[in-house]
Amino acid sequence: PEIAQLPLLEVLDLSLNDRDGEFGSHVAPVLSKLPKLEAVSLSLNRIRGQLSCELVGAAESDGDDEGSGGSSKKRHHASSSDSLPSRLARFTATHNRLSGPIPSCLLDPSKSPIQELSLAANELSGRLPRIGDEREAEREAEEEGGKRRKSSPADPPRSPLRVLSLGDQAGGGFEGPLPCLACAPGLEVVQLQGNSLSGELPAVLPPRVRELGLAGNALEGGVPPWSADSLALLEALSLDGNALGGGLGGSRRAEIPASVSGAPSLR
Repeated sequence: PEIAQLPLLEVLDLSLNDRDGEFGSHVAPVLSKLPKLEAVSLSLNRIRGQLSCELVGAAESDGDDEGSGGSSKKRHHASSSDSLPSRLARFTATHNRLSGPIPSCLLDPSKSPIQELSLAANELSGRLPRIGDEREAEREAEEEGGKRRKSSPADPPRSPLRVLSLGDQAGGGFEGPLPCLACAPGLEVVQLQGNSLSGELPAVLPPRVRELGLAGNALEGGVPPWSADSLALLEALSLDGNALGGGLGGSRRAEIPASVSGAPSLR
């Protein structure tokens, strides 16, 4: 039977199959009709075209300033009328030919349940969209500092994102500044190496980050004096191939910040 006729399907792995097709025409409409689908792997194929919000069953407006490199021209696409609410937690499509920006809806916790987004080694470009909400970073900081408070209806939804792997894009890849990583406090793996990201390193890191890969970009400045709490679980940190001149940790001397050198899990 056709995949769209498997309503109980929860896991779909079609990686390494030399499959060819356009994402918006051949992939997203099928996935949006599988109400129980939680994990999809399409890596090592020849899928081309742009990602769409139909992947998570949301109406699309992906031509905003954040995800399209500042273009004022917006594209609006309604998802198919029979698409269902998404339960998609893991979407992996590395080593394909996907292009264009990442729609902001895929990283918006009010629209997307995605916990793992792995799209390394494609042809994606533009600015990275906002991840989570700045108020979420503030709330997490309060809780980490021992200030417990009751949740409020005005609180932003918590970002479910745990893994963001967007490294090694062909043709220069993503550009512009890094989004607020701490706005998704559950982030554990961030792989953004091999792009054209600029600006400075984030002053605050997600408290649960284990891997932070930012090598091979155009980042400038020094390494911030990250707090020991934010580095407690850090196992891998790659910053090579940038323009991080001057001192490290806010110092003029080329020394590793005490918080980084003392990270207990750093390999």
